[in-house]
Amino acid sequence: MFFLLYFFRSFHLFSEFTENKPSNAITEADITEKSSLQSEINKLSESDQQLLYMKFWEDRTYREIAAIIGSKKSTVHKRISFLIDEIKKNLKD
Repeated sequence: MFFLLYFFRSFHLFSEFTENKPSNAITEADITEKSSLQSEINKLSESDQQLLYMKFWEDRTYREIAAIIGSKKSTVHKRISFLIDEIKKNLKD
């Protein structure tokens, strides 16, 4: 998914790979980790992927996303937070 890099940078899921090198240096470990992140995102339902897309690619607020999908802002926020936590957990395993 094309918002992968933005998502990757936004949450610093792999900060241990970027702390001691120039920000533009890409290593084999980065590629492997991006691939793992992509794999985790692909496991999500289409609706969950779209939530992440709207939040991190389109840079929409929780309120905007809630209006689009016809849900409460708090529900959207909780769902996105849950998805991020699940992805992080699965990547650590």
